[in-house]
Order: sequence, then C-alpha cells, then structure tokens
Amino acid sequence: MMSDDEEEFEQPSLLDGINVAIGILQDLKKKVTNAGENEVLAATSVLRDVGDETALPEAIKWLRTRAERTADDIWDQLVALLENYSTWDEGEFWDHFHGKLRDLGTANIDFRRKCLFRSFGYSSTLFHEVCKLNPPANVVQTLIDITPPAWEQKEKDEYNRNHRFTPIHCEPGQEFNHLARAGAFIIEYPLDKVMRRGGSLELVKVLVRAELDSLRSSDKDKGAIHSSNDCRDSVFHVLVANKANHPVYFSEILRHLILSFDLSYHSSPLVSTNSRGMIPLEVLWESMKNEGLSDEGILQNDDFAFLLKATCYHYQNNLVEGVGEHSNQSKEIEQVPFAQAFLICSPCFGKELTNKVLEDLFAKDTTFILKKETNGKYPIHRIITNDSYLVKGSFDFQLFLLQTILRIAPLCAKQRDDYGLLPLHVAANPQRVRYTSRHKYEHRLSVLNVILKAYPEALSVIDSETGLPPFALPVLHENKYKNRGLVQHLSLSSTYFLLRQQPDMLSGIIASLDGSKLKATSGNSKKRQRTSNPSKQST
Repeated sequence: MMSDDEEEFEQPSLLDGINVAIGILQDLKKKVTNAGENEVLAATSVLRDVGDETALPEAIKWLRTRAERTADDIWDQLVALLENYSTWDEGEFWDHFHGKLRDLGTANIDFRRKCLFRSFGYSSTLFHEVCKLNPPANVVQTLIDITPPAWEQKEKDEYNRNHRFTPIHCEPGQEFNHLARAGAFIIEYPLDKVMRRGGSLELVKVLVRAELDSLRSSDKDKGAIHSSNDCRDSVFHVLVANKANHPVYFSEILRHLILSFDLSYHSSPLVSTNSRGMIPLEVLWESMKNEGLSDEGILQNDDFAFLLKATCYHYQNNLVEGVGEHSNQSKEIEQVPFAQAFLICSPCFGKELTNKVLEDLFAKDTTFILKKETNGKYPIHRIITNDSYLVKGSFDFQLFLLQTILRIAPLCAKQRDDYGLLPLHVAANPQRVRYTSRHKYEHRLSVLNVILKAYPEALSVIDSETGLPPFALPVLHENKYKNRGLVQHLSLSSTYFLLRQQPDMLSGIIASLDGSKLKATSGNSKKRQRTSNPSKQST
C-alpha cells in the first residue's frame, strides 16, 4: 500500500524508468566517443558511471524493483476484485477476472510465481477464494494453466522429503495447493468448498481432472478425492451432506467422483468415517431423511442405490491387497446385487430397519443369503469372521445379524464352504476367529449358542481341516498370544460349553476316562506284585 505522501504524486512507470536508463547510457556513449583512441579515458568513464553507487545501476535496480511491485499490484487487484464480488454483475465479474488471469498468463514463470504463490489473508489461498464463488469452469482451468510448477526442492532434509508438491502450489515449505489444504489453518480443500456451495458439474470435472493429472505426474500419494480434510470429512461426506445445494447435478457429480477414485488406494473414503463416526452412505441417508423421504423412498432412490453398491464394491476391494486397475467400474458397481450390498452395509441402518429390509429382500430373492460367493464362502461364514461386513467393531450388531439370518434362513447353519467347514467349525476355532479377551470370549459363546440352536447336529460333524470334533477346536489357540494363560482358560471354557451341549458324548468321555484310570490302577498293582516276588524267594 502507498503512504499518504506517495499518493500526492503519480508514481513513475516502467517506461519512465527505461527512459531514464536510456538517457544515462546515451551520456555514457558520448563520453566514450569523446575519449577517441584513449582507451584509458574511455575505461575510466565506464567505471565511473557504472559503479555500484552510480546512476545506471540504480536505474536498473529500480526497474527490477518496480517490476516486482507490479506483481504485487496485480495480486492486490485480484484480491480487491474478489472482495467486491457482490457489487458486480456475475457475468461481468467473471469476464473481467478471467481477463486479468489471461493477461497474467503471458508473464514468465518467475513473475507468475511472485504473483500467485502467496496466501490470501492468513488462512486461505487465491484458489480457495475463487472456488468459494462457484466460478465458471473455464476460469478455474485458466488459473490451473497459468500457475507454474512448484520450485525445485534443493534441501534434502526430512521435512522436504515428506512434503511433495503437485503442480499448483505456493512457495516450497508451505502446503498451498488448489487441490490440497492451504496450510495449518485451512481445514478444507477447494473441491470441498465447491461441494459445499453447489458448484457445477463442469467445475467439479476440471478440479478432479487436475488432481488426477497431478497425481500421475508426481509421487504425491493423496489429494482431495483420496483423503479427508481436518474435520475428517472426505469430499464424499461434504457432497452428500450438502445434497440440497446440488438440485440439478447431484447424481452426475456423485457418480463422477466415485468413478474417478483410484482403487489402488486402500483407504477408500466411501468406507471411512468422519468425526461423527459416519460413512458417506449414512450421511446421505440422513440428508434424504431431512428432505422428508421415507425409508422406502430412500431405498428406492437411484442415488442411494448407487452409493450403496459403490460402498459395498469399495469395501470388498479394500480387503484385497494389490488391487489392479478397474477400467469399467461403473458396470462392475451396477452389477453388485442390491440385496448383497445392503447385507454388507446393514450396520449403517440399525437393527429395526435391517430386520425389516432383510425379511422383504429374502421374500423376493433368497440367493443373496443361500448362494455361495466367489471366494468359496457363504455370507454366514463371512458374518462370523467379520471380514467383509461393515460391523464397525460392534459385536452386538454382528450377533444380531447372525440371529436374523438364521431366523429367516435356518439352512445357513448347514452350509459348508469350499473347505467343507460348517459355520460352527469357523466360530469355534480361535485360529479362524480370534478371541483374546473375556469380552470377546463371552461373545463367542453367544455366537456358538445361536448356531447350535439352528443346527444342533453340527456338534457331531468332524472338522474337515483338523479332523477334530467341534468341542476340541477352541483349544487350538496360537502360542504367540501375550495373555496365553487367559486364552487357555477361555478356550477350555469354550470346550466345556460345547461338551455340555452333548450330554451323551460327555458321559461317554467320562466313562472312558474312568475305565482308563481303572485299567491303569490295575496294571500298576500287578506290576508291584511281580517286583516283590524275587525278594520273598531269596528270603
């Protein structure tokens, strides 16, 4: 900003400064010409007029300083435009602002760095402020195009190794990026701001394309799509929470974001919770309820069905290491059966709704429960191992889901996987489902009890992998547990629980043990008699 004294007269322009430098050079040219063949006099004139404290170096220095101040002036003009946005006609504003950006694009890289690589106020960037206003997509594209690459990182310290920069940045050492947060005090990405304020589909596509291009051209491992902001809200959380702000393009934006996600990242935001412990699917359900939709209306909504299937698809792919490229995600997601997706995501909807929906789905089609999956297991096996259901750590819901499945389809308790294992074999073996605390042990007893009520004959079926009866499986614990004593105690208690469910077998085992003990006692008596005879004969 200029002081009051500076505002009293017009500042000289760059052209004025160049004219001054030309005048000094012309005077120097006359002095050298007048020196003629006297090289000493000519050299003396040059050294005298080109010295550090003389007029020519000062003029050149002034020109450079004035040019750098021009970058400041342009920055100030852009800031002033944004701050006065509400006083403009929207179309005229973006035409004028876009023209400023195009003019800036004609400058060299150093000038653009000086103009664009700075913070907007204390906690934002120019890109964040522009995206707040839902600009036309071509304005954002121009801003992306004219922003030069980050400066070369010369330092090799740990900080700089951990902070890689994609093409849109402020100066090194600061995380100023149109795709990322502006710094320690910014909690949202620019893409989040577009989602929150109802930006257009074309604008979203521009930002997403820029992020994907930057990820491909650098070793930066995350961006706005693949991570969450400081409030733990992913861009998907922000979009579905502000569904009402996207009355026209919500469906298209939702699908574009999902299909742009790179499945090689194993922490999909579709199955990641925000600060409220909710995944995007739950937030969308909440938004639709706030809009007045009934449960049935939400379940029949195309956007909800697509996000439900996509959540199931991402969750199952997250469980597979080294997932390759999925070139046709849209088709693969659409092919996920709605019933299967709901079963996997059922913990998001509570017990009452889950019970009702599963009953309705089973009445229409039984295959989602009774059909073997591609991994050789049935849904009940996966529910027991909890390796593919969004139970989110809730043993209570897992037990409820197991009870519901066995109530509406008791045959599930008799299903064998490709290894010939019944659900009871899976639940009883701690090497298949780990139970290392008293709380989990009590949960296991409940699981075993539910399975036995549906199929008590399973107690007589030998485990095909170990060759052991079910009551012997709980003691197959691993010795690497730190609390090995507790594990052994809980395992023996589980064995006793299973034996109690088979009184006849328990009686037979006790009888066989008593018979073995009696036989052993008799054998020891005869042995003592044989060893005593020689001494008697000698006596």
